[in-house]
Amino acid sequence: MMDRMTKQGDHFWFMSFVANGPRGTYATHRTGCFDIAQGATRQAAFVEILTSLRQQNPDLADATVTAFDIQPNKL
Repeated sequence: MMDRMTKQGDHFWFMSFVANGPRGTYATHRTGCFDIAQGATRQAAFVEILTSLRQQNPDLADATVTAFDIQPNKL
């Protein structure tokens, strides 16, 4: 999974959160690239990306996702 999120994948994603920390409530975001498997759904990509982010960032374990987008990584 990490290799799929660190290289220039075929899709670019954005996810924003509202979380509680030691200094109160705050907003944050993460971005990255992702290779979507043939026939995969947006929901499956969302769950895989969110699960990976929460494993890497324990401060996001209880955060609320406020926005998510994934688009082809081509201009």
